[in-house]
Parts: sequence; structure tokens; C-alpha cells
Amino acid sequence: MSDTRRLIGLLAVAGIAACAPGADGPGPGSGREQPREVVSATGDLASVVAGNSAFAWDLYRQLAVEDDNVVLSPFSVSAALGMTSAGTRGDTEAQLGAALHQDIPADRWHPAWGQLIGDLAGDKGRPYRLEVANRLFGQSGYPFLEDFLAICEDDWGAPLEEVDWMGSPEVGRQIVNDWVEEQTSGLIEDLLPEKAVGSDTRLVLANAVYFLANWETQFDEDDTRPAPFHTLDGGEVQVDMMFMDTTMVDEPHHITARWTDEGQTGIARLPYKGDEVAAYLIVPSEVDGLPEWEQRITSEAFDEEVAPLRMDRPAGTGAWIIQMPKLELEWKQSLIPALRALGVEDLFEDGVCDLTGMVLSPEADTLFVSEVLHSTYLKVDEVGTEAAAATAVVVTEESGAMINEIKADRPFLFVVRDDLTGSILFMARVMDPTAG
Repeated sequence: MSDTRRLIGLLAVAGIAACAPGADGPGPGSGREQPREVVSATGDLASVVAGNSAFAWDLYRQLAVEDDNVVLSPFSVSAALGMTSAGTRGDTEAQLGAALHQDIPADRWHPAWGQLIGDLAGDKGRPYRLEVANRLFGQSGYPFLEDFLAICEDDWGAPLEEVDWMGSPEVGRQIVNDWVEEQTSGLIEDLLPEKAVGSDTRLVLANAVYFLANWETQFDEDDTRPAPFHTLDGGEVQVDMMFMDTTMVDEPHHITARWTDEGQTGIARLPYKGDEVAAYLIVPSEVDGLPEWEQRITSEAFDEEVAPLRMDRPAGTGAWIIQMPKLELEWKQSLIPALRALGVEDLFEDGVCDLTGMVLSPEADTLFVSEVLHSTYLKVDEVGTEAAAATAVVVTEESGAMINEIKADRPFLFVVRDDLTGSILFMARVMDPTAG
């Protein structure tokens, strides 16, 4: 095998998750296990999924500008902003809709989102856990429009919880943080830091996503060894590198992989139990190859690249050596600069932001979004993946046969996707696995 085809590796994850279960412990979804009814996204659901995927890669490119790790759940961000859009009007609505790639009318888009969330998080009898939760934390007695509250609750499953932001903003902050921590099995703490909210806060729209799954074909802990990981600046860090030779596993494996870009990029599909959700490892053949790949990939191109891996997945096909580092990463950041770069401007401007779909004037005339905070936790080990993510929008009032090797010992990308709908749940850009 040529050096070019001696791929290097990939690992990255985003979303919500709890700790991966131990090899001997009970796995997620113990009990009734059955496939989901939705096998593909069609109609309005397909439009929402396509828009979410396009937004995922747009947002990722805005965040992947430094030589640092990026771990996020684009699904969580889309959901929080999607709820917010129900209260926007005029140019504010148009800018946010364009960024979210909303290409169907709002009266169809919001119900389609509800259908997607119901499919992803509805069945509790699966061999994995995938949960999505939404909630509004609004000022007690504030004149929110009934139509806005109805859309959030009926389509997004986001009931209104009244909070006294005016009188006790610190208590309100703790209420939101406690809810997020509970929804993410304790993995996301203090989503709202001090000074993120205050007595001028009127509403916080929050989303939480939780994912916990075991690999369909697990790595053997005895094969994990210390190994170098090559960083973009030419240095090295030591990592715990997991190893799998699919010809040596006890059961028929479901791992598929392929070379693209004339052998310059390797992509592997690692399914989780149930073979409905999978992780995709994208590993350039050159140590400095990831940034160039990131800038040219589109949601359509990504779907085309991974489609053959899902179609060609009979048990036991192909022989591969997979190496990738164990990960435990945390990431938290304000998304306002990235959203501004994507054309969302009016939403963040006092006196310009139009939230008259949320609250009637004159109150709406002084409302704007003061913060969009996102926090993600990702853990990947020999058993599986646990990931957790949360997003808060703060509304403020002014006063085959050949054995190949994929070894993630250099910057790589890790994407967790629900393959039944095509929804990208988590993304991780791993520039240094030891950076946490």
C-alpha cells in the first residue's frame, strides 16, 4: 500500500451524551429493541433535514478558522434558532431563515421540525439513546403572543416555564442551568455563565440533545496503546490510540470504508448498535490536509461521499484496520460572531430586531437577542460514544477484500449522523486530542 493510501485517522463527535456504558454494564435501550418506522426523509421533512445539513457545514466552516478543536451539535443550534424564528418578522425573519436554509413556508417548516424531533427522540426501546428537549424560560406575566407559545409547544415540544428575570435573574439563571444539566445527564454545566442574563432578560429559548450508544463492532481495550498524534504545526502529542483489525473480530463486522479524492481522503463508517446512527471518520492522507477539505465540502458532497458506505454494509464485507484516539472533549462558545458572518445581523441589533411575532409592540420594539451560547461534551472510547450539547438563545429588553488502514494520528473530523433521516447530530474537529 502506498504512503498516500496509508490513511491516518479521524475522530470527532458533537451533541449530547452521557458516559459510555462499560463493556459489562447494561447498554442503552435495554429491553424492547425495534427499528424506527421512518426510513428516509421525504417531503417537508426532507427539506428540514437538507436545510439543517447545509447550516451545519456553513456554521462549522465559520468556527473552524483557528488550529483548535471544535466540537458542536449543529442540530442543537438549529433547533434553538428555529424556535426563535417563530417569533421573528420582517428582515429579521428573512435573515435567520436564509441562514437556516428554510425553503418552505413557516406554517409547514415548524410542524416538519416537530416530525423530525419526534422521529429522532420518540422511540425509547432502541439499543441506543437519542433524546431532544426544548424549553422556554420566560418572564412571569410578560405578554408573549399565544400563537408564538403554541408553535413552540405544539411543534417544538417547548412549554413555557415562567421565571422572574426582573426580580431574581440569578435564580432564573440557575433554573435554566439545572434544566440543561438534567437533560444532559450532568454533562453540560453552567450553560449560562454569570452576566449572560440579568434583570433585562425576558426569555431564554433552550435546547438540549443527548446521545449514548455502543459501537456495533467494539474495539478491544487490550489493543489500545500509547501512540503519537501529529498536529498541524508539525509537533506531536501522545494519545491512547484504539486499534481494530476487522479480520480479527469475533463477529461479522458492519464497518465500511472507502477512498475518495483519488486516494487523498479516507472515510470510514462506524455504526452504533442498531445500525441506524453511525459515526463517520474523515481522514486526509496528509497531516495538513483537513483545512483544505473543510473549505470545499458541502452538505450535498458529504451526502454523496457517505452514501456508498451505507448502501454497501452487509455484515463481514471488507477488511480494514481502524486506528483512532480515545477522546474526551469539551467546547463552549458564543455563536453570535459566526451567525453574523452567515448574514444574521438584525436579530442582534437593539432597535432593529423584529420580534413582533413573539410579543406585541411596544414591548417588542425594545427586544433583541443578546447572546447565543452553545456547549458540547464528547467522549469516545472502545465501547462507544457519549455526547451532550445544549444551546441557549437569550432575548433581552433594552432599558473490501484488501486490508487497508485508517489511522487517526493527525487532524481529523468526526461526524455523527442519523442515517435514517440524514440528520447531522454532532461534529468534532480534532486538532489535538489532548487539548480537552
